[in-house]
Amino acid sequence: MSKVYKVGVVGVGNMGKNHLRVLKQLEKEYKDVLVTAIHDVREEVVNKYSNMYGCKGYTNFTGFLEEDLDGVVVSVPTHLHKKVSIPLIERGFNLLVEKPLASNKLDAKEIYEKARENNVKILVGHIERFNPAVIKMKELIKDGDIGMILTISARRVGPGGLSSNFKKMVGVTMDLAIHDLDIFRYVLDREIDKIKIFSGSMTEPFKYEDFSFSIAFLGKVLGLAEANWLSPYKLRKLYVTGTEGVYELDYISQTLMRSREMGEEPRKVYIDKVEPLYNELKHFLNVLRGLEEPLIDAKDAYTLISLIEENKANVIKNNLDLG
Repeated sequence: MSKVYKVGVVGVGNMGKNHLRVLKQLEKEYKDVLVTAIHDVREEVVNKYSNMYGCKGYTNFTGFLEEDLDGVVVSVPTHLHKKVSIPLIERGFNLLVEKPLASNKLDAKEIYEKARENNVKILVGHIERFNPAVIKMKELIKDGDIGMILTISARRVGPGGLSSNFKKMVGVTMDLAIHDLDIFRYVLDREIDKIKIFSGSMTEPFKYEDFSFSIAFLGKVLGLAEANWLSPYKLRKLYVTGTEGVYELDYISQTLMRSREMGEEPRKVYIDKVEPLYNELKHFLNVLRGLEEPLIDAKDAYTLISLIEENKANVIKNNLDLG
C-alpha cells in the first residue's frame, strides 16, 4: 500500500483558508494526500473549517502537536512564526512557513538552526517564485532573450490600513518589498551583494514603516524596489531592462510583455496561467515525498531577512527630509 502524506494547517486566517482550499483540491487530484488536522485559536473558525473539510480541529495547540503528520503549513501572523514553528520542528514535522520566515533575523536564525538540528525541511512561502509569469521570465532571461540585464525594478503598492499593519507586526519592507527583493535574486540567479533601504511612515502612532524604497546591487545589475501600504490602488509590477529588450510583468494578471525595438508595440508572451499557491503547495508535497528540495529554505530566507534588517537607513517620520 502506498504511503499517504498527512498534512495540517496552523492558522486559518486569510492565507490559511486559501491553503486549506488548495490542499483539498490537491487531495482530490492525488491519491496520496490527506488533510487531517487544523489549528486556530478561534473556536468558531475551527468548527467551521473542520466541518467543511472533514478534518480534526484544534484550538489547543498541544492537542494538534499529538497528531501524526508529515507536513504542516504555518499561516499565523509573522510575529508568531517562531513560537509556533519551534514546537512543530521539535516534533519532527516538515513545514511550509508563510513569508517572511520571522519578523527579525534572530528569530529566523533560531528557526533555521532548530530545523537543521532536527533534520526538518522548511519551505518558506515566497509565493511569487511560483507565479507562472515569473517562472517564464526566468527561463527567457537564462536563454538570453533580452541580452545582458542592466536593471530590474518593482512596484508593489496598495492600501493596507493601520490596523492591518500593526497586526502584521512588521513594516512594509519585510511584508511587501521582500517579495520583489527575493524575485530579483531568483530570476537573475544571483545574490544581492549590497543593499540600501530608505523607509518611513505617514501614519500615527509611528511604529512600523508604511513606505520604502530599496536599492540593491546584484553583480552589475541595479535593482530598485518600491513598496507602500498607502496608494489607493493595488499594483504589483516587475520590470527588467536588457541590452536587447525590456520586460513588463504583472504579478496579479500573470501577464508578461516584451518590447524589443523603438516604436514596436509590446508583445505578449504566452503564459500557461496557474494559481501560484497551487504550484507552491504541489512543490511542498513533492518536498514531503522526497522528490524535490525546498525552492527557498530557512537558510535562504534567513539570509534575506538579515539583509533587510541590517541595511535600513534611518526611518523617515511623516515623509520629512531624507537628508
